[in-house]
Parts: sequence; C-alpha cells; structure tokens
Amino acid sequence: MSINKVILTGYLGTDPKSNEGATPVAKFRMATEDMGKTEWHSVVCFNKQAENVLKYLTKGSYAEVEGRISYDSWEGKDGQKKYKTEILAHRVGFGPKTSSAPPKDAEDDIPF
Repeated sequence: MSINKVILTGYLGTDPKSNEGATPVAKFRMATEDMGKTEWHSVVCFNKQAENVLKYLTKGSYAEVEGRISYDSWEGKDGQKKYKTEILAHRVGFGPKTSSAPPKDAEDDIPF
C-alpha cells in the first residue's frame, strides 16, 4: 500500500488565478513556515473547490489544503529539462487564523 497525501496550512502569497476552460481551475502560491523557514507551494484545485477559492480567497488569506503532490517534467524551448511540482488539492478550507500571522517575507518580497 502507498499513500500520496499532503496537508498544508498557511497563507496565500498570490491572488488565485483562474483558467478559461470548461472545468473551473484555480491556481495559487501558498507559504508555510517551519522553524522560521518559509516554504512556497504551488496549489491547483478544480471544480467547486476552484470556484470557492476564486470567490473567497485573496493574497494573504489563511488556508488549509489537503491533496496530493504531483511532479511533471518537460523539455523547454531552450532544450533544457524543466520541472514542476504542484499540490493538487481536493479540499481547501479557509477562514480566520488566530494563532499566527503571515510569514514576514510573504507581504511584499514574493519570489515569483
């Protein structure tokens, strides 16, 4: 038996972006902090979860994400191998978070 499960709690570093397709898709960057180190994650959600994320979340919002990690690779136009790691969310919870504030570097100096 094997499991691919990710649980993240943190703050959005970007406003969610939507796609222009038949299936609703929302993508956003999310910051988590562990022992003073900030990690950035790319999150993708679909259908009703995507609609709710686009309606209720903005940069700086607190969110709880459950999903699975996905890796992808391809050859870029420059011939170099490119890699992408995303969290494919099947649940996104949101609301006020009272025990912590957004990571210090999440406000203005977002590295993407």
